Amino acid sequence: MFLAVQKRLHGMDAPWVFRVPTADDRVPLVEQDVTQQLVLMPWRLSFRPEHSQKGKSKMLNVIRCAADFLEKPYDSLTNPIQLWLPPGLPAAGEPLPDFALGHSIGFTKSLAIKAILFAVHKMKDLSDEDVKHILPQLQALYNFRCTCHTTGSIKFDRFRSLQDKFAEAARPRPDPTQVSTLLMAQAKEEGLAWTECASLMIDEFNGGSSNEAKKLSELETSIVVIYPTLDLDTQQLIDYHWQLYAPKQSAIPYKALATSAFFQGMAPKSSMKSDLWVQILKADNRKWYWFVRRKVQYFLFKLQDAKRLKKKVNLATGAAYYRDPKEADAAWGMSALFAHFHSEFQRVLTSMQLQQLETKFARGYLDVELFEKFRVMNPQLKVENFRFLADVGAKVACGVPESQISESDADLDVQKAELARAIAKVTKEVAGWSSYQEKKSDFIRSAKGLAAEAQDEQKALQKQAVETWQENRYPIRDLREASHAITFAETCVRKFQDEQSIPDCNMFKVFWMNPSVLGYDSYSGMQAAIATYAPLVAADPAKTVMIIAEYIEANVGEATQKISECVSQPENRLLVREVLMCFDQSSIPAQSKRPGFHKFFAALSDQCDKEGRLISEFSRSALWKRQMLPVTVKNSVMPIPMLAQKDMVDPRRGFSQVGVVADGASKSSRRKQWIAGFNIPAAFHDALWQGLTLQQPSGVSWVDVFAYDHSVAEALMRRAASPAVPAPQAIYVGVVWADSNSRDDKHTEKGAAIDSRKENAKISRWLQSSIRRKLQHIAQEKAISIPDWKPLVSFKDMREVPAVQEKDFVATFPGAADTIPFKATYLEQMDKKLSNPDLRDQWDRFVKDHNECYNKSGKPHQGEKRSADEAAGPPKKKAKLLSSEAQNPESLTVEQMKEKEGPVVEIDQKTYKVFFTSKGSIWIQTTCEVELDDTSPLALTFGKFKINEEAEAALKEDKLEMMDIGFGSDEDMCGARKLSDNKPEISPLMTLRSHLQLMEDKKMDVTSIEFACHKLKPKVAKDSAGDAQDRVFEVKKCDPCVFVPQPTPRKMTNKKAQPDWDDVGSIALTSPDTKAAWNLKDGSHAEGLVFFKQRWVLMDNDQGLSFNPEKPGIYFTGPVKIESKKLVRVA
Repeated sequence: MFLAVQKRLHGMDAPWVFRVPTADDRVPLVEQDVTQQLVLMPWRLSFRPEHSQKGKSKMLNVIRCAADFLEKPYDSLTNPIQLWLPPGLPAAGEPLPDFALGHSIGFTKSLAIKAILFAVHKMKDLSDEDVKHILPQLQALYNFRCTCHTTGSIKFDRFRSLQDKFAEAARPRPDPTQVSTLLMAQAKEEGLAWTECASLMIDEFNGGSSNEAKKLSELETSIVVIYPTLDLDTQQLIDYHWQLYAPKQSAIPYKALATSAFFQGMAPKSSMKSDLWVQILKADNRKWYWFVRRKVQYFLFKLQDAKRLKKKVNLATGAAYYRDPKEADAAWGMSALFAHFHSEFQRVLTSMQLQQLETKFARGYLDVELFEKFRVMNPQLKVENFRFLADVGAKVACGVPESQISESDADLDVQKAELARAIAKVTKEVAGWSSYQEKKSDFIRSAKGLAAEAQDEQKALQKQAVETWQENRYPIRDLREASHAITFAETCVRKFQDEQSIPDCNMFKVFWMNPSVLGYDSYSGMQAAIATYAPLVAADPAKTVMIIAEYIEANVGEATQKISECVSQPENRLLVREVLMCFDQSSIPAQSKRPGFHKFFAALSDQCDKEGRLISEFSRSALWKRQMLPVTVKNSVMPIPMLAQKDMVDPRRGFSQVGVVADGASKSSRRKQWIAGFNIPAAFHDALWQGLTLQQPSGVSWVDVFAYDHSVAEALMRRAASPAVPAPQAIYVGVVWADSNSRDDKHTEKGAAIDSRKENAKISRWLQSSIRRKLQHIAQEKAISIPDWKPLVSFKDMREVPAVQEKDFVATFPGAADTIPFKATYLEQMDKKLSNPDLRDQWDRFVKDHNECYNKSGKPHQGEKRSADEAAGPPKKKAKLLSSEAQNPESLTVEQMKEKEGPVVEIDQKTYKVFFTSKGSIWIQTTCEVELDDTSPLALTFGKFKINEEAEAALKEDKLEMMDIGFGSDEDMCGARKLSDNKPEISPLMTLRSHLQLMEDKKMDVTSIEFACHKLKPKVAKDSAGDAQDRVFEVKKCDPCVFVPQPTPRKMTNKKAQPDWDDVGSIALTSPDTKAAWNLKDGSHAEGLVFFKQRWVLMDNDQGLSFNPEKPGIYFTGPVKIESKKLVRVA
């Protein structure tokens, strides 16, 4: 099979065999503490779980790994499979048998490789054309790199394998079943009983590393110890469930098993002396089995039910919704009771009836009666007392004759009936309310999907219209030579003339040259451009003009002379005049050292008519006559503002590896933008046409010879929308061809040399995107008309809105959002009806459970008017009181704290002060009672972002503390904000989905956002019938990115330049005294009051629309309250 697929790939790419290293086919010789490198084929690696030191790989991990390998070729050079040589292999140097090598780390990758190749082999309808799309991915599954290393001790090899796997933050952590497999194998090899050696072996494993991430936690340890002692069917149940669901997203997360009831059982209540209930509640293997089975089957049933109702299922954030809601003691009590009587159930039921009963138990249908019996703990309980047996058709003889029923028993039965009726009534009302909420939620969600679908269709048409218009009226290309640029421009102009029916005699040409964007190559690029374009002026002397900017503002006289000499060479046949452009003085920053003017050159053909007058029609323009800007237009002068630094752009700029958000504009980058902005070419536009008499139809081509930014294109857009003077129809042609900053190409000692071709392609792509954004923006302002572009029409939902009838709710009141409190009058009625203490206790418990799920406040409805459809946001988190007794037991004052913990940085927030001490502690002192939320950072941190290769290298460093930066559609994004015109809009913690949905509601095009290290794919989820169900934002991380906290360069002892709010958090994270308390992998802090969270910013300006990471911040884990004039330590 593997050879057949390999042969097929060779046939599609014959040179492949010469590009890959030769595969090893001999048993390797592995020496102690020497890492052996191997190149292997997939059939050399074993399938068998016993040939993996950690046992079976999880199915969901194999599927996820296979998906990754199909999306991006497996890179075995940086992420090799680590081998283990199992016993029974031939001697070193002997032929290597098939499927013989074991796995230390990488069994999942090995199985994913085989699964993909098996699928390719079996899919007979997979054509070569289909395979071509994944050819590199399939080729990477052969001749891959592996490593093999041994310490000389099988035990240490096993321990190291597990510890190394624990340290890989980017991959799933082995669960307790896999850890048990490894440790049990070691115990068996040493001939030890698991119950005797478990604790010692775990202590030895944890003692092998100082890195907490490489150790077993208390939760993991407790499950690892008990797992091998469970019955085989219980082990298989847990193992198979965790094969399909990650523990955190499963029915049985670690904390569900690591309870005292599960490990030790329970004792009957203190008032109960019953040997029967002692036996029922005692822990044993069958009770463990039914406890786990109940959890798993309940979870799967709820999950299946949600899918049946077409609910959106997201286990990453909502797994708890599908789990067994019962508390640990109650769940154990019911499971233990069912397990204890299971043999009796087998006796009185048929196999079919027993199967029905087990299903009802697992789905929670027996909970009411089982919980009742668990609460009452009748010492005379028998199988005949279970009422639910009748529900499955069992005929059980009653142990009490009817003649013995007393009047009190009859009253008790009445109360039981009232209780059952009340519970049934409430359950029915909750089900009705939940059904209404589901319908309402589905309606709202599908409405968003329908609206998004309609908007997407309109936006796609808008986008197509803008792209077509940009390609026709504002074409951009990166080309290799100036001559190619001329050819491209002439082609575009000819197409424009034909479409507009403009004769050649009415077609003007403007060559705009701003060589300053070329950096070091300004003068050489200028020389090449003049030599290329000067003949074009001579070819059409009457209607062609060159506008040339000085390429540098330092040494103005020298620059003027150089350009003048270059342009005025006799062979160019050009007549040149200087043009002085004056900036609006009020727009020049006071600290700027730039002059308030800039020199340009206007060049016309020197050809004259018989009377000695210039042939060029531009010689009659205000630009040629006045030689200065701005000119007077309609009796007024439009000032030309100097472009602010915040509005400068750099088309080659990307997310920085060292900056916080993006590279700041360097001095050279700013110089390239000194004469940028649409106001400057707009002023030239007005001066060129003032004084000219135009024949209709007429046109003009503006060729941006050194295209770099959108200044000229935007000027033409705005003048077309609102002309200041009569002007011909215009086409803009941007060409990117000249070398820029070629001096950097030779500086390879500073890093990789710059490839001008790649840089030019980047500029071209950015310009296309930028011009399209400008066109879209101006079209939305209704300033210009673009063919086939139509404004967005709001979606109108004509469907019937789900409604609820309040008359159907007797016991409860349908409140706002997802709250459904009891009615106070109904609770009073039930208090009068229930006199039996046990029944009243059961009712109170039912009311408490209901309130925990549907009425967090616990307050009944008193009759105030509230609509079921009132907008009520999620319940506000209750603030935790931080007392000085708990957080400052020594009752330190601020002065004592400073004396004890050294210099401090003080951040004054008016009503409270935050202190960061040199030892890394964080203190807060209040002036009045304050409540601090968890949506604003206490401080930010200084550090370094690393991406791509740097990030991959950092992730492999075991000792390097870092935060893995990344997000998905439903993950929290802290402190996300929009930055437009340097005016930040801070938004609280919310999901990325909420941010993108908000942007779409404001008619922003989220598809144009560039995500740092991520890719965004908005789409509309549809049901099986093809109807829109929801708006989905698929965001996938495509490049690694990490943040490494570093000590702030500012010193605490320097009063003039102390660390501030934007970097002082680094002190807490990097101080030797507190560093160990932080876990940067999940951002948690050992004391649990604060956590470290990533932050993002939406950049919306001329540079583009992008989402980039910002400095992470230190936040509270939840709202906190601090009393007046108290000093507390929070970390």
